[in-house]
Amino acid sequence: MGWTGCTGRTAAPVAYLHTLLLARFVRPRRAYVVRAVRRLDPATVEVVLSPRGTRRLAFRPGQFAFVTFHQRGLREPHPFTVTSAPADETLRLTIRAAGRFTARVHRELGPGRRATVEGGYGMLGHAGGRARQIWVAGGIGITPFLSRLRAGGPDRPVDLFYVVRHREDALFRSELESHPGVRVHLVVTSESGRPTAGRIRPPWAGRRTSTSTCAGRSP
Repeated sequence: MGWTGCTGRTAAPVAYLHTLLLARFVRPRRAYVVRAVRRLDPATVEVVLSPRGTRRLAFRPGQFAFVTFHQRGLREPHPFTVTSAPADETLRLTIRAAGRFTARVHRELGPGRRATVEGGYGMLGHAGGRARQIWVAGGIGITPFLSRLRAGGPDRPVDLFYVVRHREDALFRSELESHPGVRVHLVVTSESGRPTAGRIRPPWAGRRTSTSTCAGRSP
């Protein structure tokens, strides 16, 4: 079983430095407006953005973008994974209040605000030549996999291990379970503890038959 990619708490600062020092000089910026802010649970919102004009962000499933909201206190660019598919008319971001900035987004951002979006950046290592795949998502780390599924889903069987602290934290669970070819394994750490390598290894998994990808931090 091979691991092709794993992103966690170090991704954001590394991405920020990359963008600040190099990529912002070559990547196009696109103008958007906040169309809706939907509360998914007490700590998480989904922000829906519509393009202002005909030019939309170009990105691949699983990538993130730097977003600047043109609102007082929210003008600093921050990285967020895009959860929509590249062909969608709107851009969707799932944002959890995990710090001062994201808490302000959660409390204060509303429809009608302008935004500048820049990207896409990064790569989720889900493209492999092996027969099956294992995806591991910790909490809000489910977002890059959402984009992949909304873009048409995997072209091979997938076992998705979705690690959350409480059952009610499993956002988009019904949508995930509706995809053919994807078997969702919910791991609730408040009930069974944090997952081990043995617990996220299906019986069929082997070095030559599976590729594994993980995203997020263990709740």
